Amino acid sequence: MKQYIISTIFSSKKLNLVYFEDNKKIKEEEITLNDLSSNIDTASIIYFLLDSSKISTFNFKKEESETKEKYEARFFADKEDILVNDISNQEFFSFSENNNDLVFLIDKEYYENIQNELSKLSNKIFLIPEYFLLSEKDKDLSIKTKNKLLIKLSDGRGFSLPKEHSDSFLESISIDHLDEKSGDLENLQQQFLASNDPSINFFKFRPTIANVLNKLMITKKDVVLLSAFLLIIVSFPFIQKNILQNQIDNYKKETLIIFKTLIPNFNRVINARAQIDQLLANQQTQSIERYEFDNSYFKYIERFNLDYVKSTQIVIETQQLVIEIDDMPASQFNLAKTLFSNFGVVLIDENIIKNESNISGELTFRYQ
Repeated sequence: MKQYIISTIFSSKKLNLVYFEDNKKIKEEEITLNDLSSNIDTASIIYFLLDSSKISTFNFKKEESETKEKYEARFFADKEDILVNDISNQEFFSFSENNNDLVFLIDKEYYENIQNELSKLSNKIFLIPEYFLLSEKDKDLSIKTKNKLLIKLSDGRGFSLPKEHSDSFLESISIDHLDEKSGDLENLQQQFLASNDPSINFFKFRPTIANVLNKLMITKKDVVLLSAFLLIIVSFPFIQKNILQNQIDNYKKETLIIFKTLIPNFNRVINARAQIDQLLANQQTQSIERYEFDNSYFKYIERFNLDYVKSTQIVIETQQLVIEIDDMPASQFNLAKTLFSNFGVVLIDENIIKNESNISGELTFRYQ
């Protein structure tokens, strides 16, 4: 497991970064806050230790069923006389641990600068006071390392400060039964990493678009592809609508051409199916009316004596009846012609040949 412990360097804007793998120290270097992303492996855990000079810690009892807002208001009312800094410049945190109700006030500008940079990372992050390196819970303990003094009290409060100020600070707080030791900072860090993760964590992820993308480990290329994909999804209904509309317009255009072919003065397609049905119905009615034929005319043909009728042809469109005869006696021929005229059938063309007393040829009549 890859782990980083990052702490502030007193009287400097730089940070001390120590890199561990499986609780074994691999390297240590100084970086700035803005260099975090370029020096951190994304597949790792970060423990960022806050400068205790920027934190005030209090043990303040919380009442049962008391809301966070009421608890905070009661705390500031109770501690108003001893708070040095303006409360509007302080970030308020409250936690309960080991039967201790703890309040932490952190310099807001200092806290937000760290929060903003840490939120750009995709790592699992713990933001805690530096004195949390001391794991003891039930006693007052101070440990001097090469450069620092770390103090953790049994009520949950604690401090960290430069070693050169340690003696004067210990005299000022005058804590009885304080177990004072010397130790190695690297050993403390390894013991800390080997223990369970702290239950207290000041880190709050800032959900900006850039931070969310970093958290999801989405690259700029992924963003472009995702944006293109979303654009396609959003645009598809409109594209499909345009395609369908073009198809409908083309269908109406082609249908109008067909209608104009059948009816030259036709102007507009509204409901193609209904109009086609109506057109067919009209055409059928017109055909019936136009080509109506009285089959009683077939009786007239019988007057010619069918033995002499070679062929007949009815042209319905021109209302004509064409009869071809062969060797019909002249007497029967004249009688048949007379009968046709009596029934309103008009002889319009006569193309016959007389052979002695018989007649052959073609007669064309128009019926009414």
